[in-house]
Amino acid sequence: MPEIDGELFAWLVAGAIAIVVATAAAAHVAFAARVRRLRRAIETFASCGDALPLRLAAAETTGGDLAAVAASIETIADRLVAQTATLAKKDREQRDLLANVSHDLRTPLASIQGYLELLLLGRASLDSAEARNHLETAARQSERLGRLVADLFELTR
Repeated sequence: MPEIDGELFAWLVAGAIAIVVATAAAAHVAFAARVRRLRRAIETFASCGDALPLRLAAAETTGGDLAAVAASIETIADRLVAQTATLAKKDREQRDLLANVSHDLRTPLASIQGYLELLLLGRASLDSAEARNHLETAARQSERLGRLVADLFELTR
């Protein structure tokens, strides 16, 4: 086996080390660029809220653990968008329900108040049949209001 000159050997080792370092640096730069792309996409999604879908896995087509993490984050973001949309829909439905219930409760209450005020104001000028008619109407509206409140309590259960 031929003997290798010490200086040549040192240059070969230094060259091999330089190649390994350059390869590691290039791999690090490529990996860091992928991580930065993921971070920017996540930051964009976070700053825009859930108005747009988060698409990370498509940018990470090289596979591996980073692509798996990107796919998992994308799945979680999609679920977050869907849940936020569901919550917004439920919130609208709740507001509509409360507006309808409020209207339905106000109608008989206004009727009761009107007839009672009429009785109080026209006490001397009303004959007993008119007064009784007004009281019966107020009582019917009171019963209606009671049924609405009972239905509302039943609905909340």
